[in-house]
Amino acid sequence: MSGSDQITLFDASTGTQLAVVRVGSGGHFSVDGGDTHWAVFHIGRTISALNVHSHKVIRLARAAADPLGLSVSGHRVAWVENIHRRGRVRALELPS
Repeated sequence: MSGSDQITLFDASTGTQLAVVRVGSGGHFSVDGGDTHWAVFHIGRTISALNVHSHKVIRLARAAADPLGLSVSGHRVAWVENIHRRGRVRALELPS
């Protein structure tokens, strides 16, 4: 999987590698948080989530500017966008 961004999933109790999932390529890649069902990440301005059970990636949002401080708390995903020196907080809920 050279040249692509990927997320490696492990069993938390045993440390066994479960899967390596290709999530895209190009841009600034960062895994930002998650819960027992989702791993939230962004590539550039696109914010996405990987379902850790089905390995399906869904696009959650495209930020108007590079997302800053992207975090996950429960099912809530939040980040800050700074556009023309004006900041705004954005948030959304992960699917159930």
